[in-house]
Amino acid sequence: MGVEGRRFLVIYESETGKVRGVKMTGDIRHRVELERACGGGDLPRLGFTRELRGVEVDVENDIVKSVINGEPKMLFGKDGMAKFQRVSISESRERVLNSEGVYIVSRPGIGDFILAAECVAGMRQVYPGKTIVLNGPGGFKKLCEHFEPGVEFAKEWGEGKGFEKFYYVDQRIGYQFDPRGGLHGHVSKYGVYLGVDDLKGEVKLRWEPGERMEYLRGLGIGEGELEGPVLGIHIKSASSATRSWLKHEAGVLAMMWKSVFKGSVFLFGERKDYGVSGEGFWFIGAEEEVMAGAAAVGICSIVVCIDSGPLHLARIQGVKYICLWGGTRPGIVLGREVNEYDIVGDVGCGFEACHTCGRKRAECMESIKAEAVWEKIKGVMDE
Repeated sequence: MGVEGRRFLVIYESETGKVRGVKMTGDIRHRVELERACGGGDLPRLGFTRELRGVEVDVENDIVKSVINGEPKMLFGKDGMAKFQRVSISESRERVLNSEGVYIVSRPGIGDFILAAECVAGMRQVYPGKTIVLNGPGGFKKLCEHFEPGVEFAKEWGEGKGFEKFYYVDQRIGYQFDPRGGLHGHVSKYGVYLGVDDLKGEVKLRWEPGERMEYLRGLGIGEGELEGPVLGIHIKSASSATRSWLKHEAGVLAMMWKSVFKGSVFLFGERKDYGVSGEGFWFIGAEEEVMAGAAAVGICSIVVCIDSGPLHLARIQGVKYICLWGGTRPGIVLGREVNEYDIVGDVGCGFEACHTCGRKRAECMESIKAEAVWEKIKGVMDE
């Protein structure tokens, strides 16, 4: 069913999210009309959400749910993607064009910041001549200085800061403001709030000669201390969008690398996150400077990771990586399909986003074994 030009009401079961019916909002004025529209359902057990024009509702297959706890429920198709946009592309484009520039506030994660920087690069192609700036945690300013093409790191938003006439997009408020926009439809991996329907941007991390080694020395890693090729591993998630991999499996994988390639291993995170230690293992904690972590990722031969900062630091430095995915898939995060070097812990959840997972354990990640990852590593190293 499609409704054009008017608001309409989606009636659904509160517990399951199953759609029970669709009615124009103006067509229901009395309780008896509501009961009739619900097909005789028990009203206290039903929920109602208003949608906007032009949305096709599949009563048999669509469901209504929240992507993130505390955020409004929305209509989703059977493919797991939201079926509408809260703001139209044309309205957003008009606002951007009528502004002096665009001010984007990134979420606090390294990966989020890198994706937002790619968003800035892509927007420059769509809006040539428009000033586009990026704000985030202060520690990320040096990342901006190393991006190619360069990205301007903006000071905090506020009166008298020179941004009064800028179009403001705050990624921290919720995913409907996320420049990627992936959770809210197929339109773009960046989002309709920026007035674009197909935005592709790319940044690389640029290093001065010897600069990377300086950061490594700051981590206590001197020249000549690393043995053989370096494997990077990151398994612990700090986000509800990603599930963590098992430390036992990561430990088995690290020992395989040491045994076969006689190389060093960078373990990103805390010691307690892993089940190994000893000579040739280097722990790089989250408290380290962002650029130090970036330098460590940059000298790896390959990185095995979940959807996290090290994944994106590897991408923008051309480092080969194997990413372990659960319910959240690369289509949402990277705007691409699963490739031969992704490993998906598919347990039939079909959520497409781990925010909505109701399982008590990360069964998807438990299904990924070190031996399967090792086979992927051998394929990469043989290339």
